Amino acid sequence: MLRFMTFDDKAAAERERRTFVWTALVVTIVFVAFVAGEAFLEGTVGLYALGGMALSFQIVGKFLIFGGLRPDSPFRPFEIATFSLLFDLAIAVVLATGIERLTRLPVVGPMLANARSKSHEILVRYPGLKRTAFWGVALFVFLPLPASGAVSGTFATALLGLPRMQGILAIGLGSAGVCYLFATLAVVLGEEGKTLLQNPWLLASGVLVFALFLWWAYKHCKKILERA
Repeated sequence: MLRFMTFDDKAAAERERRTFVWTALVVTIVFVAFVAGEAFLEGTVGLYALGGMALSFQIVGKFLIFGGLRPDSPFRPFEIATFSLLFDLAIAVVLATGIERLTRLPVVGPMLANARSKSHEILVRYPGLKRTAFWGVALFVFLPLPASGAVSGTFATALLGLPRMQGILAIGLGSAGVCYLFATLAVVLGEEGKTLLQNPWLLASGVLVFALFLWWAYKHCKKILERA
C-alpha cells in the first residue's frame, strides 16, 4: 500500500534535517577545536599522535585509552577518551550524511533501502519499539564487543529505521559511557584495569548481556505487535 507524505511528515522531516545540520556543524567545530587545541599545546608530535590514534581506534578499540598511562604519551587517559568520543561522533555524522547514497548502490542499495523503509514505518506506528531500538544501539556501542563502535552502530541505526539524530545520540551515549569508564579505570587501577577488561570472562559476560537484551527486546516487541 502506497503511503503519501503529508504536510506534517514534510514539516517533521525538515525539522530533522535542520537539527542534523546544526548538530553536524557543532560536532565539526568542537572536534576541530579540540584537535587544534591539543596540537597547539603538544605541537606537531601531538598532531601526529592524534592521527595515529584515529587509525588505531579501528584496530585496538577503546583499550587505546590505557596508552595514556605511558610516561612518553603526550595525552592522559581522559584526553584520549574525549578524543575518542568526538571521533566517534564525527564518524557517525559523516556516515549518517552519506547513508542515503548507499541506498543507490546496485544489489545492496535496494535491500538496505527496503529494510530501512519497513523498519521506519514500524517504529512510527509503535513508538515503544523506537525506544527499544535506541537503547539497543547505545548498549551495543557501550559494550566492549568485537566490531561494536560508531561505524557498526550507524549501520545498525539505519537498518533499524531510527532517525539520524536518534542514531547519533545513541552512539554518543554508548561511546561516552565506554570511553569515560575506560579512562576512569585507567586512572584508578592503572594497567590492572586494562588486564581486568581484557579478561575473556568479561568479554563473555558482555556477549551474554547483549544476548539477553536481544531476547528481552524480541519478547517486548512481539508483545507490542500482538496487542496492535
